[in-house]
Amino acid sequence: MMAAIEFLVSLDACSRARNWAETVRTHGRPATELHLWQQCQRGDWMLWFASAVRVQRADLQCALKAVVAAPLHPAAGLASEAALGWLDQMSDGYRRPDCVSLVSAVGAAALSGSLDLPILVRHAQIVRSTLPWGCVRAAMAGRGET
Repeated sequence: MMAAIEFLVSLDACSRARNWAETVRTHGRPATELHLWQQCQRGDWMLWFASAVRVQRADLQCALKAVVAAPLHPAAGLASEAALGWLDQMSDGYRRPDCVSLVSAVGAAALSGSLDLPILVRHAQIVRSTLPWGCVRAAMAGRGET
């Protein structure tokens, strides 16, 4: 079993996410994927991760719909709507990279300064409440990572 940070590297996570993950500790040790999921304050990163590990399409749709429904910021809602529209048009064998790119538009809005930390934290809470860790863990198990 690889460490959480190595897993993020294998998924080609952005350097900001990897740098943050390296700072998270659990009892003085590097955090597991579960602890990173629990501690993450960036809903866009969580959606990216869920998509990258290939969670079930319906589970990802549910989380995206919840972000779209939350009237927190137009940029986040538009990016999530775009990702959701893309998912709605795809068959069961769809590829994730395009969805990952679209969800990452939320991150671009954050970097540009149009999304502040309270909005990102609220999005993370929404993602956690609509996309349980068990769904993400199951997807990781399907990849041979748990």
